[in-house]
Amino acid sequence: MTNRVWIEIENHNDGENQTRADKLNAMISTLHHNDEDRKLQMTFEWSEHHGKYILNMGPSGSFKVLEDNGEWFNLDYFAGS
Repeated sequence: MTNRVWIEIENHNDGENQTRADKLNAMISTLHHNDEDRKLQMTFEWSEHHGKYILNMGPSGSFKVLEDNGEWFNLDYFAGS
């Protein structure tokens, strides 16, 4: 069984959405214990094109449009288990 945690970011359409995404990315980066071997490669960004947040999936360049402004993450990964 996987332990999951939902992380959601609010969309206020006030021109600050990318700033919110940057803050969320900073918060998430502190959750992986700064272990370069386990560093989370995904990042949240605001997409003007889609008018929604997207989750960049890493160096591959693929991304997921977040229809509900959030994503499930593995809690065991963040806990270092």
